[in-house]
Amino acid sequence: MSVTGKINQSIIVFGHEKGGTGKSTLAIHVAIGLKYKGYTVGVIDLDARQGTTIRFLNRRSKLNLLMPDQFIGILHSNHDSKEISYAEDMNSLQTALNNMKNLDFIIMDTRGSNSNFTQLGISVCNKLITPINDSIIDIDMLISIDNNNNIIFGPYTNTVWEQKKNRNLQHNRIPIDWYLVRNRVSPIPSQSTARCLEIIKKISQKIGCHIGPSITERIIYREMENGKVLFDIPNNHVTNILHTKGLEDINSLIELVLK
Repeated sequence: MSVTGKINQSIIVFGHEKGGTGKSTLAIHVAIGLKYKGYTVGVIDLDARQGTTIRFLNRRSKLNLLMPDQFIGILHSNHDSKEISYAEDMNSLQTALNNMKNLDFIIMDTRGSNSNFTQLGISVCNKLITPINDSIIDIDMLISIDNNNNIIFGPYTNTVWEQKKNRNLQHNRIPIDWYLVRNRVSPIPSQSTARCLEIIKKISQKIGCHIGPSITERIIYREMENGKVLFDIPNNHVTNILHTKGLEDINSLIELVLK
């Protein structure tokens, strides 16, 4: 048994087994950005216990701003049996997908650890977007090299590859497009950022993924009123260059989603 979505629907998962990479911020901006472009959008928070995305959207709804067509947070099963908890989580996700089956896009935000929903989200997505900071710690979750120069897949890469393998065994399933997105990139070039980009280019070939647009570190994300995103400020009011550049970054990510 596997989770399935609508054939002509795009399911976008923001995933990484490391917390603090910016998954929720990017997922929310992409979801609202797609709504501003006229698409129907559903949002599924697969980490409802923490509920970053759901709490944000609940605050947003009180501001009478443009909202996703549907949004839901799903709690993980607490059953002691791994098999039963996996089946319960699978059914919960399938129910959510069925309820959103008529929408153009479903955006999923995942937990910063390995869980049933980490695996299930990857198993059903069309595009997997993995934000990573310019940090060796973030990169090490994907791939590392031992003292003998052997390449070792990190925990998240192993998780993605396992789901890719399972997808390949299923007929008429769309392949997973996996993108690494450098997030919080310093706007000032440095040897460190150049080195991280060089490493990311090399490992993308090894782990079978693409390199998406870079999202520059912008204080504007932290200055926004809680519940608002960059798209909520009318274009004729955009005078802050940080806001303008931030919009350019997020729009480049949305263009990737629309491919």
